[in-house]
Amino acid sequence: MNTTQNMSVFVRVAESGSFSGAAAALQRSTAQVSRAVSDLEAHLNTRLLNRNTRRVALTEAGERYLRHCRKILADLEFAEAELLTDQPPQVPRGQLRIHSMTSFGTHYVMPLVAEFMRAYPQISIDLTLSQRSVDILNEMYDGTLTISDMPAGDGIVSRRLGEISCIVCASPDYLAAHGVPRTPADLQAHTCLHLRSPGMPFSDWQFSGPAGIEQVRFEQHPFVVNVAASMAVAVEQGMGVGILPAPIALGGLRKGTLRRLLPAYTMPSMLVELAHPARAQLSPQLGAWIAFLADRLPAMLASDAQALAEGTGNADAPAQG
Repeated sequence: MNTTQNMSVFVRVAESGSFSGAAAALQRSTAQVSRAVSDLEAHLNTRLLNRNTRRVALTEAGERYLRHCRKILADLEFAEAELLTDQPPQVPRGQLRIHSMTSFGTHYVMPLVAEFMRAYPQISIDLTLSQRSVDILNEMYDGTLTISDMPAGDGIVSRRLGEISCIVCASPDYLAAHGVPRTPADLQAHTCLHLRSPGMPFSDWQFSGPAGIEQVRFEQHPFVVNVAASMAVAVEQGMGVGILPAPIALGGLRKGTLRRLLPAYTMPSMLVELAHPARAQLSPQLGAWIAFLADRLPAMLASDAQALAEGTGNADAPAQG
């Protein structure tokens, strides 16, 4: 029995929640995956998983063992990478397991992944898009793109790649029916929609403007959603006024389905950072991904920021006269 290989299979089953999902990810048969976990349980004389016809769930012992497996496999990867530093440079190859917030990943990361894979055809990408902050050490991600101002934790290195502005938007139809707010205080008279997402303001909206810092607090939340792209749809449909990350709003601003409100006021920006495990030696594929992002992503962020600075979609623009 190859214990290390079986540990890797067990981790994949635990992460996917099923033998079939793990089998697809590992390009093995379901029977092979099930046998690997069974061999591991027999070796340990401990049940690691509770099984039913559709899903598997970790036992208490399985949860403890999963933590150890992740650490052991990460240490093994580090040891191999360290030894490879004494050898001639290699073409980056292997798998990258990366994470991003959903809307940011769709807008920025997917186009970059496509370009990256053309440049590095021997690297495969396992990309997860979700609306939660991941534990990259325990969940064994090579890296995650974070959109917030949260500091890196122990064992994590963060590299700042840029920032994203947040802006207040509404649809032309909504503004025609309800009027255009001119100050942050005016928002209290409007139906305001709320985005629950890391780094985004929720009940307290803070603005910096001609009179200094102004804050608006909302006690009522008539509509809440957790994905920025979905908030953009809600605002475009005239449901109310909402805060959007500028890159997500730009498409609607250019088409005229969204208008930017309060352009004389700014809101706190969100930092864009790449977080990855703090290792003495990065794997060649992770090093290639970091260098690629550092070269491409800041220019994409700057281009969108420039479009916003030029007044794209401002509700007070002369064309809306």
